[in-house]
This record gives sequence, C-alpha cells and structure tokens, in this order.
Amino acid sequence: MIKPKFTPGPLMVCPVYADNGALSHYELRREETGELVAEVGDPDAMINKTYKVEKANVTLYAAAPELYAQLQAVVDYFNEKFIRQHHCSEDGVLVSNLVLAEKVLKKARGE
Repeated sequence: MIKPKFTPGPLMVCPVYADNGALSHYELRREETGELVAEVGDPDAMINKTYKVEKANVTLYAAAPELYAQLQAVVDYFNEKFIRQHHCSEDGVLVSNLVLAEKVLKKARGE
C-alpha cells in the first residue's frame, strides 16, 4: 500500500475572529502540536450567511485523516478475512463495495 501524503490527524477546527469580533475564517491545526495545516473559509461568510456550511466543511476536512485511516482498516480487514479466504458474498456486494472503497482511498492519496 502507498503511504498517504496528506497531513496525519487528528486535526482540530479553530475559529478565527476579526478585530470587531465577527467570525473571519477557520483554521485546521494538528491537535498534538498546534501546527497550522490550512485556513478555510470565506471572509464574508457571516454576511453571506454561509458560515454554517463553512463550519460543516471544515469539520469534515478535520475528520478526513481519521476517516481515511478507518476506511483503510476496514478494507484491509475484509480483504484479508473474506476475499483472500474466498468467503465473498455470492452476489458480489461485498466485493463491489470494497472496490469502491479502494477507489476512494486511491483518490485521497492522489493516485
């Protein structure tokens, strides 16, 4: 398996406020070190009333490394326990879902 190149998690979401106290944007930071990973958001989110969508997006971004790791663990487990031991479902649902999951993991790795 190719090792992913993205910043490992866990990540945390930190709101950043302007001098007037209004929400400016969000920062993604590594939980362990506080290192800035990315700044996310539209400076006009409060004006445009998109701040709830911005928060939902940045929260998903923060969860991405952990989601990736868990999906990879599930794929590895099922590949080892079921596919290699020929315990696939007869209708191929498990196999097709594993293929789709592997495509998503490749996409996340930039392959």
